[in-house]
Amino acid sequence: MKISLNQINTVSGDIKGNFKNIFDRTNKAFNEGSDIVVFPETSFTGYCVGALWDNTDFIFEQENCIRELMKIVTYIKCVIVGYNSFHDTKPDGFPL
Repeated sequence: MKISLNQINTVSGDIKGNFKNIFDRTNKAFNEGSDIVVFPETSFTGYCVGALWDNTDFIFEQENCIRELMKIVTYIKCVIVGYNSFHDTKPDGFPL
């Protein structure tokens, strides 16, 4: 079993740019024979995004990226990537 550990430089708030980096590194690792590809926490959003955590569209954008990433992960491969999600919203509209 080959595991690829990826410590990446993320850009805070740039989900699409960070996703491209994750996607490209995942493809490369799989092409080089890795079975498991690992990324750090908050890989999609970057660190220190402040009030963006309260924006539900920002959170859902990460989930859309995960769906895209899943398209290249076969049933015998694995990607471990940190992202943020929530299960519901409070009455004021903010995530729980």
